[in-house]
Amino acid sequence: MIRSVTRGRLTHDYVKGLLGAPEDRETAVRKVVEAAGGKVISFYFTTGETDFLLISEANEAESVIASLNGGVCVGDGF
Repeated sequence: MIRSVTRGRLTHDYVKGLLGAPEDRETAVRKVVEAAGGKVISFYFTTGETDFLLISEANEAESVIASLNGGVCVGDGF
């Protein structure tokens, strides 16, 4: 299995929505990663240059990365 570290930034609109309706985002992230055949090891919100850090494992890191990008591009978000 390949272990990947993914960092990312959230849009201002996403942060406003998250603050307006707070919930555990790890559940949503876990669904996306598992649908791509991966496993979430850890998920953190961070401060600084990036807003989150995801550590995941999969046989093919590319499929997890593509599914994460796909979710963001179609507006599903995390």
